[in-house]
Amino acid sequence: SRRADSHAMYYEDLLLGSQGGGLETKLAATKAINLDLVKKQHAEIVKNGDIKFDCLFSGNVSEREAKLFFEQACHSLKQAKKGGVTTNDGNGDSPDMIDFNRWIPGPFQRRLKDGEDIELHFQSKNPKEENGAVLMTFQAPVPGYKGELLSDEENLKQSAAIRLLCHMLREPLFDELRTKQQLGYIVSSYHDVSFSSRRQNLTGTFYPAMTPIDSIAVNVLSRKISPPEVTRCIDEFLDSFRSTLETMPHSEIKSHSDSLSKKLLKPKQKLSDEVSVHFGKILRYASEVLGKGLMPTDLPWDSAKSLAQMIEKIERRDLTDVWDRVVSNNDRSRIVSHVYGSSFPMGEAASDKNVVFPGKNRRNTVIIKSADELFQKRTELVPFDDRAKRESTKGMISRFVKSRKNMGIAAALIGAGVVGLGLLSSRQDEKERVKAYSKV
Repeated sequence: SRRADSHAMYYEDLLLGSQGGGLETKLAATKAINLDLVKKQHAEIVKNGDIKFDCLFSGNVSEREAKLFFEQACHSLKQAKKGGVTTNDGNGDSPDMIDFNRWIPGPFQRRLKDGEDIELHFQSKNPKEENGAVLMTFQAPVPGYKGELLSDEENLKQSAAIRLLCHMLREPLFDELRTKQQLGYIVSSYHDVSFSSRRQNLTGTFYPAMTPIDSIAVNVLSRKISPPEVTRCIDEFLDSFRSTLETMPHSEIKSHSDSLSKKLLKPKQKLSDEVSVHFGKILRYASEVLGKGLMPTDLPWDSAKSLAQMIEKIERRDLTDVWDRVVSNNDRSRIVSHVYGSSFPMGEAASDKNVVFPGKNRRNTVIIKSADELFQKRTELVPFDDRAKRESTKGMISRFVKSRKNMGIAAALIGAGVVGLGLLSSRQDEKERVKAYSKV
């Protein structure tokens, strides 16, 4: 996209979710590709010892047919592997054989530092873009809710409260910044969920565990004022919204919670939507469930119901506590991505003295205005996981070894018409994929 807000999301992603060198590096690599390289890559993918199938059947196909298809696909894969890569299948291989410098299959997200605001400032790559953009994201410190057997009460309550806060925030923020102040034609706020993989080791078998990350996001596209001024307007509104939470009638809070709860429990109208929900849960949590010795029936199939029930129980104090922890306290974690259009070019507007608009809780701000500074900052941020101890990036990016019983889960779980078949041999562009399966 050529829009400035898409660029703002790209730079945020480049800091938090990417392990590559950015779009320029990808374009250079793409231009160097020829047919021989494609054939070579195909051969390496097929022979990769850690390749796996993601397979989900749903609809008018029997369980027997689903299993038969899966077994035939796995057999074809094994035949293609004959040529020579040694596989680590989790059946007694020594952990010493594992290459810990390899990636963990699945998405990746970095944890922002407590008490630190990061401001990204970049000029739009589209010279015809008049609008500037601000994407402001508050990252929750406590991992999001997975399911009853995979998360505790704190995870559930925080996820429920954040969802309810975003539901309550959307209309008043739009009314103030879009309707009254008329900052731009796009003003939105929303609950964002990203995911980060990490490895677990139980009885010598390594498998990935997925950590959901809740965030509160505000997005504004404007050519009326500069991006730093947009940030100031958003901050002023968010400061005032804290008082709104304190004075909001209980009946209005109840109305929001009832509405959101019903929305979460509303049945999916399309088979494809239901498939996406089920397949997303399998992709994210199957390895962890089986790795803990649980059964496929223990997957968090009813997480939406649990969230809806907790949302109904959320009180005003819960909302203000989570708001303070995530948005307004000194130890909050925030990133603000600014992209400048032609109406207000970056230039001197992004000098240190003009960029930051300190508020009562804005103490520690890191300003990044170049790709080199962004990549340097990236080395300081550790992967987001659900352990109390935060490890270094080097110790977290590793390969997992999958047991054979995990290979059969997708075919065994749901009998079948819509067929999803993925062949994974390298870390995918996880942001797009996770978004497709991020429905609860």
